[in-house]
Amino acid sequence: MTEWLMDGIPRNIADNPDMDVVGRIRDSLRRDNGQTCDSSMLAPCPFCGCDQPYIQTNPLWDCTEEARVVCPSCHVATTRDGQSWRVSYQGDDVTRTLAIGRAISRWNRRAERTCRNLLSGQYDGETFKCSECDYACEVAIPEEPEPYSWLADWHCELPAYCPNCGAKVVES
Repeated sequence: MTEWLMDGIPRNIADNPDMDVVGRIRDSLRRDNGQTCDSSMLAPCPFCGCDQPYIQTNPLWDCTEEARVVCPSCHVATTRDGQSWRVSYQGDDVTRTLAIGRAISRWNRRAERTCRNLLSGQYDGETFKCSECDYACEVAIPEEPEPYSWLADWHCELPAYCPNCGAKVVES
């Protein structure tokens, strides 16, 4: 279930964090005001290509921190991912850093997954259907000089990534 986490981030309470990974996460943070921060470890937005996504963090209770990544351009965001237990290493509280690492892992994982368009060459009101999550939607079809001439041989601009699951569209 958590195989998408970057190495060194604990999968459960019995695991210890890799302090080298914690250090790399901390070193990657820029403009950290306690609620939002930027990280050089974040990949560009899979939907609009914006290269400035940011991380929102939120402390919950005494033992939990949660974080999510947000694109400032198209406002797509990951689900909130939390570090659900307080983690200290030699007196250093790394709970927030681990929550940020989990959010970075979730944001970056979509580049590894791929899908195909199951509706290639057909048109029935929808022009894209993801082979991974079965999400279907209509993709904007470029205007043709003659009305309806695209029905015989239409070509549309497929999304680079599935709008639902984030898998990279590799072929039709």
